[in-house]
Amino acid sequence: MRKFVFLAAIMAALALTPAYGGAVISYGATFLGVNDEGHLNFGFEPTFGLPYGVFRAGVGDSTSPGCLCEGWGVVATHPVSGSQAIFFNQASGNYGGGHNVAFENTAFSAISRVTGFSGSDPFPYTVQHSFNPSVAAEVFQVQVTITNTSSDTLSNVTYRRAMDWDVYPTPFNEFVTIRGAQALLGAGGVLEEFSNDGFVTNDLLAVPNLSSINPGAPVNTDFVDVGPDDHGAAFDFNFGDLAPGASRVFNIYYGSAPSEAAANVALFTLGITDPLGNPLPGGMYSYGQSNGNQATGVPATFIFAFGGVGTIEPGVVPGFPLLPTIDPDNPGVFVFPTPPPRRWFDPPFATEFEYEITGGYFTQVGIDAAWTAAGVSVLVGTDPGGALVANPPGIAGDADPDWVYNFSTTDVTRFRIFGIGPLVDLDKDDDGIFDSDAFPTFLDFFSGGSAVITMRPIYDDEAIVPEPGTYLLLGAGLAALAIARRRRAA
Repeated sequence: MRKFVFLAAIMAALALTPAYGGAVISYGATFLGVNDEGHLNFGFEPTFGLPYGVFRAGVGDSTSPGCLCEGWGVVATHPVSGSQAIFFNQASGNYGGGHNVAFENTAFSAISRVTGFSGSDPFPYTVQHSFNPSVAAEVFQVQVTITNTSSDTLSNVTYRRAMDWDVYPTPFNEFVTIRGAQALLGAGGVLEEFSNDGFVTNDLLAVPNLSSINPGAPVNTDFVDVGPDDHGAAFDFNFGDLAPGASRVFNIYYGSAPSEAAANVALFTLGITDPLGNPLPGGMYSYGQSNGNQATGVPATFIFAFGGVGTIEPGVVPGFPLLPTIDPDNPGVFVFPTPPPRRWFDPPFATEFEYEITGGYFTQVGIDAAWTAAGVSVLVGTDPGGALVANPPGIAGDADPDWVYNFSTTDVTRFRIFGIGPLVDLDKDDDGIFDSDAFPTFLDFFSGGSAVITMRPIYDDEAIVPEPGTYLLLGAGLAALAIARRRRAA
């Protein structure tokens, strides 16, 4: 075991610099092997002699044994050039034409951006996967952003993600659960089909329907602890039309936990389930567990989940904001990796917090009128001593920001919102859920598409900097504070 820990530490250190081909990233006991095109199963794990897929230290891998069957695919229809697909899966084949890849990583994060081309003509869209530690311990949040780079509206924009569960210590003989997906099919969301067929191709042009691949696999029906067998989980999402220059954002979650109970806590923190693992509206997930351990999920329950695939895209309205990730190298800092502009962001509640952007500059900050109408006082300043606006008026509005401050210069890369108070209970959506512990903010900014936004809660004019062993608890605790609103954001 010492040898394993030592070699894993070396691999993590090597991942601090950009790598060609992929990287191994870690978060607690969870390791992901990320290829530069954004699919999993990369590198070499010395103890078991396999690539890293979704790996848990001391247990083993859950996707790489036997078959490197994990990947994604996108198809979209352009009004002139027709339907064009990009797909990556080491087992079922990669896109047969050309593609440009931009990839960078640290020891715990990775960003893949893929643009395809056919001959000399570029594809009309890019697909980005941004892997970062989520606010739930040992679970990675993968923000997927599909951007229309053409001057025409794309139609039938469809994304497929699939994996073959091969869970140690009984690979090819595991138990699989899928929950929450069946409810999404009937709720008017973007989920189109799902199955437990882990061997599906990600080429949506070759095989547009999951039900046509393996007639024996359960299709469009939730199931719990199906097995023992060699199977997986596959999901198709149809996002409809995408306007010129527009982006569609959603989240995938990969992780591991020492038990099913711990996995339930992680998904509860992310707003996917209630504390007992029951899916909440808009949430869905798959668990992979080894044979004989499906009742408790010990020694490992592996997680494959989705957020932002319900009826409302994350960040479009204040009640469904973009969720942050964390930076293990900077305790107390919450990160929004490469977000699209003009979205709502979800900081943990604090009487004061600071936003900072790298790779761009802020142009607007907005808040929801329900706060000001209830008597909440707000100050916005480029430094703690320089208030720009006090007590913005409450305005009856819609999904757009009800109060907006326009920064007058183009070099504002950091500002604070402070003096928030009093703490009040608000039922902004008239759904019986009170949102006193959340303060969604609307941010617009200019960037070249690679900006990163960080947020720090401030108390007594100092940033929260907990001891290294407690920052995960801080992140999970602050995330749980906003769960009344977040649990409808998945």
